[in-house]
Order: sequence, then structure tokens, then C-alpha cells
Amino acid sequence: MTTPAEPLDLSGPFRAALLNSTPISSLLGIYEGEPAVFTSRPVPAAAPYPQAIVSPPISIGNQDMLKSIIPVPRIDISFYGEQPDDYRTVEALGYLARKLFHRQKFSIDLSPDFSVIDIICNGPITAPVDDTNRVGRMVLLQLRLKDLSV
Repeated sequence: MTTPAEPLDLSGPFRAALLNSTPISSLLGIYEGEPAVFTSRPVPAAAPYPQAIVSPPISIGNQDMLKSIIPVPRIDISFYGEQPDDYRTVEALGYLARKLFHRQKFSIDLSPDFSVIDIICNGPITAPVDDTNRVGRMVLLQLRLKDLSV
């Protein structure tokens, strides 16, 4: 028996968008036959670098109106690599993700539950790492969605 997906579980659509972007997926390591894009932490210990991690919503605000439900989730997409070999690749991945999503409301498909009003990106910024052997960059995304069930 499978658990139904939450309507604001955005990790799957963002993972699909990253995998379908050849400029991004071609720069990632390969894990179990696919580019290394993960939607939960911790990532598998055997996961190669460079890798991408799509966070669950960090927060969900709202801009509701009288007859419209407009959730405003914020998510982070992180890219990690090994120092010094992956430094430039991780930098490039951050900028490619920004280009893919910033003001590109059709870059993800959330139908039939939601339509995307807009996506605003900040970054890439430095992502936290555990040691000096890793490099990380994050793109912070804020979405405005229209609930289509209302």
C-alpha cells in the first residue's frame, strides 16, 4: 500500500525538472543508473558527487484572497561536490538551477492540484558543509501557487 502524496510535496516535481534539464543532469554523478538528485536527507553513503538535494518546504506562507487559496512555499535546492575537483561544477550547477527556475513558472508541473503563479530564486549562496573536503551551493526558491481545488 502506498501513502498518498501531500499536495504541497514539491520535491518530486522539482526532482523531475532537474533530471529533465540536460545542462544540470549531465554535470551530476550517477547513482543507481540516474543522475544524483535526492529528495531526502541524509543521502545514501554511496552517493557520488556532484549531487543535488531538493528540500521539502522550509516554510509555507499564504497570500489567500476571498475566493482563492494561494500558498507560498519556500524550498531550497542544494548542490554538493568534493574539493577542489568539483568547485567550478558546483558553482555552475547553482547558476543553472537559478536559470531553470527563476521567473519560469512552467518549469514544474503541479497539476491537477496547483498552478504556479510565479517562482522567485535567490542565490546561489554558499551551502553548509561538514568539512573542508566538500563544497556546496544553494538556490532558495519562493513559489506562489494557486490551489485549483477551490
